[in-house]
Amino acid sequence: MRIRRPRGVTVQQLMVVTAVGFLGGVYIWKPLILKFRSENTQQKEESVKESALPVSSKAVPTNLVAETVK
Repeated sequence: MRIRRPRGVTVQQLMVVTAVGFLGGVYIWKPLILKFRSENTQQKEESVKESALPVSSKAVPTNLVAETVK
């Protein structure tokens, strides 16, 4: 499919409009993307901290504890 440009619109004008549209989209979406990224990194840090905690005998099912003691 070929994109046709209206008569009277030069290539330079089309490039400027495309650049302004792209930069406007970045300006609009940037805060949302940064918020999403910061939430994901916080969740990853919390999961890493939780996985780094030592495992207590309360966290292990009793049937596994009984089998290892025998």
